[in-house]
Amino acid sequence: MRNVTIILWILLMASAPRLLALNAPITTAGNVVTTGSTVILPITVTNFSNIASCDLKLFYNPAIATVTSVTVSSLISGANTGFNFNNTIPGAINFGWFATPGRTVPDNSVVFNIHFTKVGNGISPVTWSTVDFECTYYDGSYNELSDTPLSSFYIPGSVEFQGFVPTTIASSVTSCPGNNISVPVKVTDFNTIGAVSLTLNYDPAVLDFLPGENTSGYPGLSVNNPFAGTIIIGGFSSSSTGVTYPDNTTLCTLNFLYKGGATALAFYDDGESCEYTGPLGTPTLADYPQTTYYLDGLVGPNADTDWDGSDDTDWTNINNWTCGVPVSTSDVTIPVTPNNPVIATDVVINSLVIDAGAILTLDPAATFKVSSTLTNNAGTAGLVLKSNATQTASMLHYSDNVPATIERYIAGSAVLEGTKYHMVSAPVTQSSDPLSGLYLDSYLFQWQPTQEWYSPGIPTDIPLSSNRGYMIYYPGAGKTYTFPGLMNNGSFTAATVAGADGYDPVPNPYPSDIDWDAATGWTKTNLYNATYIWNNGNYAAYVDRAGTNGGSRYIHIGQSFFVQANAASPALIMNNEVRVHADVPFLKIEKDPDQLLRIRTEAGSYRDEMIIRVTPNATSMYDSQFDAAKFYGYEDAPQIYSVTPGQEKLSINSLKYSNDEQVIPVGFEYPVSESVTLSFDGMDSFGPETGLYLEDLVTGSTTDLRLTSGYTFNHNPANDALRFRLHLGETFGLNDPQKEVLYRIYTFNGNVYIQIPTLSGEKVLVEWYDLLGRNLGSSSFTPDNTGMITPPAGSNVVIVRVISGNTVFTQSLIIK
Repeated sequence: MRNVTIILWILLMASAPRLLALNAPITTAGNVVTTGSTVILPITVTNFSNIASCDLKLFYNPAIATVTSVTVSSLISGANTGFNFNNTIPGAINFGWFATPGRTVPDNSVVFNIHFTKVGNGISPVTWSTVDFECTYYDGSYNELSDTPLSSFYIPGSVEFQGFVPTTIASSVTSCPGNNISVPVKVTDFNTIGAVSLTLNYDPAVLDFLPGENTSGYPGLSVNNPFAGTIIIGGFSSSSTGVTYPDNTTLCTLNFLYKGGATALAFYDDGESCEYTGPLGTPTLADYPQTTYYLDGLVGPNADTDWDGSDDTDWTNINNWTCGVPVSTSDVTIPVTPNNPVIATDVVINSLVIDAGAILTLDPAATFKVSSTLTNNAGTAGLVLKSNATQTASMLHYSDNVPATIERYIAGSAVLEGTKYHMVSAPVTQSSDPLSGLYLDSYLFQWQPTQEWYSPGIPTDIPLSSNRGYMIYYPGAGKTYTFPGLMNNGSFTAATVAGADGYDPVPNPYPSDIDWDAATGWTKTNLYNATYIWNNGNYAAYVDRAGTNGGSRYIHIGQSFFVQANAASPALIMNNEVRVHADVPFLKIEKDPDQLLRIRTEAGSYRDEMIIRVTPNATSMYDSQFDAAKFYGYEDAPQIYSVTPGQEKLSINSLKYSNDEQVIPVGFEYPVSESVTLSFDGMDSFGPETGLYLEDLVTGSTTDLRLTSGYTFNHNPANDALRFRLHLGETFGLNDPQKEVLYRIYTFNGNVYIQIPTLSGEKVLVEWYDLLGRNLGSSSFTPDNTGMITPPAGSNVVIVRVISGNTVFTQSLIIK
């Protein structure tokens, strides 16, 4: 039926007179580009008004594309319309359309869509026929419209099918320093390529460029080195079909002298520095994303290198190795050589084999990590970790039952005194059968169920438990102890046998330091979070970033430490995740967290410390995660601590922030009557709005810690141990005009304390008011050393006025 309609339309038009008074629409073929296999070319029109029919013919390059269909826009389709097209001749498409009545569409509307399918890469011009009757328009009155000249009414377009560049791969190569190396540059999907342009960068400190090779024979391909660090590869084919290679063809070969180290062979593409084109006259091929089509290479050291000790014992001397100084990926073998290697720096390798008869020594300053397997066929003498008075070699390894000899220097004294006792552990497996003879010439102390140290003297045949800690005393200047055996690796369970609130000495079992604050690797069950280590007459405490007496998160090789149970059946399990190279000689001082006050005391030959700090999530009670108990040290050493409302004595007392003044009792114990000085540090960590005062209940004095770094007092063992109170935060009180007079009026445990040094011993009048100004009573009062006075019964918020002559001191208080 449609063909009949078209024939009738043609006959009708043939009998009609030709009137060319009006212009035809301007018809434009679009310009489209795709990297796909199909594309739609839009045909747009301008001045398309009352158009009833058209015949159109276009030409294109059949080597680039073929037409699969033509579709009509909904703007000119529907009822009383007709359309057909003919694409039987390759490279040509003609189609006709009619509508009754004529149709009008907005300018620049798409009226037809021509569907192309890719035949090959390239650009195909899309042009209109120049034969007059093959491109015509008629209006609704059957008049043929003027389209002269044709070039003004029929605007050509184009279809471009872009191909993708080949995938270009710079190979990765390993070698030994001093060798010449060849790096193949390979290609895949290398089809009909007419031109090549590539740029690569490298590190000239690692490689010296040598002339490259045109391995593939691509026409005119050259490999140039315009300056150190850059390579330019280029070639051009004049063939109309370009050049095609099988996948994985080596396009060219780059040659270098390898000097050691590692460098990328990195393609550099600024838009033009890396590109391919198709055959002569075709456009540049698409290469986005560039990282998909240009794959960088790498030149680095050979993974295998053997020690030959050609020069000396220095691990870092390149002349001592068959293939360069080992790096983190190296697999190393140490055979028997005249010079055995010594590590004195930080070294990381992948794997290690020590042959029978060879020896690897780690100097005290060395840190050594073997990331994969470690095999020591030379026994305990083949791997030695040295120690001196300041450092001990540290090793991270991940293989079981590796024999080694671990040294640990211990300071001693010819005089029996508390400062030279050391908490120790045997850093070898239980299967190594450690005996007390490891600590030859030292007094060995074992922790008893009675929670005290006991020494059996200096026998050499007492079996030691590798999962427990000990204490020793060496009656000499110092000694280096050696521990031959198998190094601990992986999961380790310490012996925790104490009941609730009891202490157990537990070991660092590894040949490296361990981190008590490690994010993973610990299982701490029914334990407080604090550690305690004997340090020169007192215990160093550490918990949650804060330490006293040198307490640290890092626990050294061969060190033991106390943990405290907070319930029955405590457990402490660790694994390799807690091991670190902390580089600490014995204890590592931590940086104090914010808002931390440290109080130190020195008396006799000893010292002690306590901490009060403000930290989130803490309370005024004994917090298992944030506080450290007071662990008493040597009996002749001073002891200082704070006391919680629950009467627990703490070395580290963590409190939450409060707008209220917090009053913390501070205890001091020392068996000798003498002058003692307390020193203070960390006041600047608190904001200026926070008051910091130390009250001495014996003398009645109050010291503003922001105005002094120390307080000296005469100590008598007969004094109450809790002679001090630390006032932290703002006292609830009104601003007093007498700012030049130092005084304190505060509340504690339901009582009020009036401390005005200038009025000590004078009778004053004390008046009490509520917040509405109503008088609650008054009384005479003579301030003594304590200054304590009982407030009116039933009052909780009061204003206190202390009157002496013309001087009035006023404070408001919340009585708790």
